[in-house]
Amino acid sequence: MAIHSMASLRARGITKSRIADLVAEGTLVRVRRGLYADSESGADEIEAVRIGGALGCISALRSYGVWVSRRTGLHVQLPRNASRLRPGAARRHWERTVNPPELARVSVLDALLTAMLCQHPIDAVASVDSALHLGLVRMSDLRPHCRDARRRRILDLVDSRAESGLESIVRVALVLAGLRVESQVVIAGVGRVDLVVEGRVVVETDGAAFHRGPRRHVDYVRDSATAVGGLTPLRFDAAQVLDDLPSVMQAVIAAVRESRGAPFSGREAEIALRRGERALRS
Repeated sequence: MAIHSMASLRARGITKSRIADLVAEGTLVRVRRGLYADSESGADEIEAVRIGGALGCISALRSYGVWVSRRTGLHVQLPRNASRLRPGAARRHWERTVNPPELARVSVLDALLTAMLCQHPIDAVASVDSALHLGLVRMSDLRPHCRDARRRRILDLVDSRAESGLESIVRVALVLAGLRVESQVVIAGVGRVDLVVEGRVVVETDGAAFHRGPRRHVDYVRDSATAVGGLTPLRFDAAQVLDDLPSVMQAVIAAVRESRGAPFSGREAEIALRRGERALRS
């Protein structure tokens, strides 16, 4: 982050008069008393500091490159004794932090702990999966601070093998619907696939950036090879997963029911769908 305190600038040998010159030139921006932003600072960091805190929750996670399902505005972590806050459009958090925050954002661990309470549980699992997969935190870092029922439930659903948030969201929704789901399975003649559901249906999730042009042809070839191997391939894009997850679940459950050899009755399919829909509402 590129937010600097007066003390840190002075420690680098920059005098008060030079700081004033840099502000006049526009090289530095005075965010609030004693704190300055340089040209590398993002608008969210500047606004969080201006309000009186630092990037927190999903805003901090996004800055670290951790998966966040939806952009829900600015989230700011504030000191528990914060007073005289400046107005601003932001979701404000006062949770205790495990690690001392930087000037512009809290640690990945603290951002995750807050996001586990702030996000829908399925989205929170996707964020934790992402942070674990990126190596930014370990389960051993999280567990001591996840003694409440909500966070424990989220950790029980985590899988660090997940390679995208979309995959995590679909996996968790199907697991909560009562289906057996395997992650990152290697299939002969196909390669590694995102999910295998009930041993019969292969589910792949496509982020738009990685499934265009020549890659799209590769996807079609993989789907054909999956079908030849006796499994049913299903592929969903980001819009389907993020905006219409119930329909994604319905399609997967229907495919499981129709797959040859799958012991899944019509009534079981209805029960699974209702269970999944309840999970999405929770």
